[in-house]
Amino acid sequence: MMHTPRYLALILAAFAAAAGAADIVSPDPAADLGRDVLARLALARTGLQTYRGQATLTIAGGERPGTYNVSFGRILPDKSRLEIGTPLGGTGLVLTANAGTMMAYNVPERSAGIGPESREHLAAVLDADLGGNLAETLDWLVGIPGTMEADVLADKVRLSAAAEGGDATASWSRPADGVLLQEITIDDKTLKLKSARRFDNGEIAASAEFDKWKKESGFEFARHVIVKTAALTCDVKVTKLEANVEIPAEAFELQTPPGTESIIYWKAGADDGEQP
Repeated sequence: MMHTPRYLALILAAFAAAAGAADIVSPDPAADLGRDVLARLALARTGLQTYRGQATLTIAGGERPGTYNVSFGRILPDKSRLEIGTPLGGTGLVLTANAGTMMAYNVPERSAGIGPESREHLAAVLDADLGGNLAETLDWLVGIPGTMEADVLADKVRLSAAAEGGDATASWSRPADGVLLQEITIDDKTLKLKSARRFDNGEIAASAEFDKWKKESGFEFARHVIVKTAALTCDVKVTKLEANVEIPAEAFELQTPPGTESIIYWKAGADDGEQP
């Protein structure tokens, strides 16, 4: 039986009172709440295999302010595609990620960059650090929080949570020094994401607020997201979204189009690259 965070603390307290506090080793309530939140978030997404949609992206500040039309698609867990239009119409940039490798194709310049799918490479391409790689960023922009499940299970990241006023706030941190990596606040009953923050060396790298939720094929998605970094603000309004629809696998192939004039191969862990 699965209990919500606010009930779990009461249950643990009841067991402690019944057995006698001196006779048992008290569990870590924050860690228990964190695991409960993680389990319920995973349950809420069980069965989600694909999603795709369209949105308008308005950027204030940064290197490229303006309003752009974007389209996106995901085959979970490791295939992602994002197309960003130009202010004058047409496609300006196509980002494709498949099994840990990402390709960025600049349509007007007929140039491509290929390398590991990483937060650093995405930030370099977009001239904006949103605190995640392409898959994590697309999930974030429709209200799917990253859970770092693999790192939590491997004890590389410590997960904890606290419940207050009908909300549950989960935090991910480094076990060695407690420095925050990510923090999300969700509605404790509906599991809808209210806000999220990603950290870089303990400082906020990006924050987001989510609203205008709508159900698609049994899954809840945010239709309006505002992302803020130190340099810019992104206002994302999703105009169309479909879940668990068939998306052609060829949409995620990492092949440069005919007529490509230059290719840069990114180095692992670096923002620059080398011509082949």
